[in-house]
Amino acid sequence: GADSLHYVLSEKNRDYLLHLPTQFETLSSYTALGFDHVLEGYDHLAFLLALLFGVASLRKLIYAITAFTVAHSITLAFSALDILSLPSAFVEPAISISIIAVLVAHLKQGLQNSNPAIPAFAFGLLHGFGFAGVLGDIGLASNAKVMSLLGFNLGVEFGQLAFIIPVITCAYLARKHISKVPLCGLALPIMAFAMNYVGLYTGIAAALICIYTPWPSNK
Repeated sequence: GADSLHYVLSEKNRDYLLHLPTQFETLSSYTALGFDHVLEGYDHLAFLLALLFGVASLRKLIYAITAFTVAHSITLAFSALDILSLPSAFVEPAISISIIAVLVAHLKQGLQNSNPAIPAFAFGLLHGFGFAGVLGDIGLASNAKVMSLLGFNLGVEFGQLAFIIPVITCAYLARKHISKVPLCGLALPIMAFAMNYVGLYTGIAAALICIYTPWPSNK
């Protein structure tokens, strides 16, 4: 995305030095790319919110974040290194559907019965292909592929933490100081947003999900 650079060579100016980024500079730049991508990816953020509806303790939160990180790191690496990939026409709608699937499951099971690490790992594999699609458009630095992949992955993790920590802090304060607010007051708008988001990609499939998905009986 940088502007083109023009430099005139002549008898007096016979050469021009091109700066090749160091390994650390490559790591830093790709970390920034990964960080920005996560915070701009509303589908990934909605999925993280859906996961949080199954978190009842710090232990469950750590397990879920670790499972999601391990899973998407695997498929991101496989796809970025051209070992295994999936078409975006499948990945993007599937990611949207994963939001609804996880949210409905957690709302039906309740906090104490849900195990967010399982869907975090299962759907994390799918989200890794989504991250890889963006990284594939950018490309890996030919002289620092490992650093590029590592940096992008680190940026994704930093972006997720930058989103999750404020959300958890606000939820904790809300439950502590505003005990009368039911969970469904937050759950229903997020579910509505997720269903509308799916509608952008799946059309008729989104309508079928809204019709046949049983509404959670508990709050």
